[in-house]
Amino acid sequence: MKRKIFAGLSAFALVAGFWACGDGSVEALNDDDLTVKGFLEDSDVDTTAKSGFFKPEDVETAKADCLLNEKCKAAMDKAAGDSVVPTSEAAIPTAYSSSSPANPGSSSAKGPIVNYSSASVTPVAGSSSSATSSGQTTVSSSSEEASVVGTDPDGSCSLSPTGALQKGEKATWTFTKAKWGGDMINDLDGYKAYNSSFETTDCVWTLTGSNEKSTAVKCSETSVTATYAGIGSYSASISVGGKKHDCSGKVEVVGSPVTGCTCSVDENAPNVTNGAQTVTWTISDCATEATESGFTYKWTGATGSSNTATASFSAKGDAVTPSVVVTNKENASKTVTCPTATAIDLTQPDNFSCSVSPNAINLGESFTFTVSGYSGTCWSASFSGDGASGQCGTSFNVTPSKAGVLEYEYKLANGSAGGGTCVQYVTVTDNSDSWTPKNDTLSYGGAAKTFESGYIYSIIYTDNRGQLVCNGSGAISCNGETPKPIGQSAGSYSACTTVKVFGTASCSNTW
Repeated sequence: MKRKIFAGLSAFALVAGFWACGDGSVEALNDDDLTVKGFLEDSDVDTTAKSGFFKPEDVETAKADCLLNEKCKAAMDKAAGDSVVPTSEAAIPTAYSSSSPANPGSSSAKGPIVNYSSASVTPVAGSSSSATSSGQTTVSSSSEEASVVGTDPDGSCSLSPTGALQKGEKATWTFTKAKWGGDMINDLDGYKAYNSSFETTDCVWTLTGSNEKSTAVKCSETSVTATYAGIGSYSASISVGGKKHDCSGKVEVVGSPVTGCTCSVDENAPNVTNGAQTVTWTISDCATEATESGFTYKWTGATGSSNTATASFSAKGDAVTPSVVVTNKENASKTVTCPTATAIDLTQPDNFSCSVSPNAINLGESFTFTVSGYSGTCWSASFSGDGASGQCGTSFNVTPSKAGVLEYEYKLANGSAGGGTCVQYVTVTDNSDSWTPKNDTLSYGGAAKTFESGYIYSIIYTDNRGQLVCNGSGAISCNGETPKPIGQSAGSYSACTTVKVFGTASCSNTW
């Protein structure tokens, strides 16, 4: 089958390889040929054999790659089957064969070489030809100027560093072009032209305010460095083929830096017990080597326009941590964070709390009431509730004298860190009806006996007085009456023959 011979395309030598395997004419590429060309030029196979010759294994790889792509394969089949105009019966030399009449590596070999006898050969459009003394003609493509059509420099600029520069410092501008938006297979020439223009064309950077002012570089060199000597805000732009892209960022150049600066507060714990309070912050000790002296101040979190600012506090826990930007006459600045001020209320001491353990007991048992979190000194306090006693303290042992849900209140009336009140509840259950009966005899003037929870005592007196006197803690019930606190001092119970003690008591028969 007749095959096309593509000649004069050194960058497209592989295509020539798998079409130039038979007799044929030398023709210009049609649209289908260009499709295959585009696919192969975007493949991993080296298609840039400088002499126009190529290795057979590269040809096979290129063919296999093309056949795996549906569009490329269809174009190859169609292009290979086109009708051709026969020429001579001249043979095409095998790549790198010893019979090749010309040296593949010589400078005179500019493209595939075609042997001929008497027939003429039509070169590819846009190519040139020359004859050698051996009767051979070398067909090579003419050079084409790189196109910049469609190279509108869409993309983005970046700037480094992003913070303010001191006078004389450098900044780097970088331009990243946008990706080509076309179809590489259907418009490979457009794709190549787009990328090639950035690789070969000069990009002109306009660097306002810099020492360099304007500089031209190859567009493949996407970054430029500029030095800025004057105070101000400066932009940059990049131009390709007369089309301009303005960078959105700006270089801020400032003068001599601001150093030092101390912020102080006149009261970091304003007391709002008796009403709102105002706090003042002051900036001092700022320094600069700027030619012109003086600073401006921009406050955040507090109100002020000079080196002082204020804030008002009205409730416990109100907190303010202001900051201020100090700027000199050369536009250099420094941000200073000031101390925090937090309001207190002496009627609401911080972390003042109380607890009970356990919070459910049987009548006659005890619990512990604990005060915690108070950092000041207690000067006056009260502890109230059934069986409670005491003033300033952190722990109290309580034995209730009655059943029910009982309330206990600790009130710190006066202290170095204010005062406050906390309340806890304890559930007390009377289960004494299930206690074990026990008989005991008390002699008048005799030794005292210990009575404790868990027993119902039936007392026999050895005289006719029946006077029971007890000491201890907790409560005592005589003859089924409501329990009464025993207390620490002696309690006297007349004609008490049935006794329940909620706690522990030492009792005797005496006056």
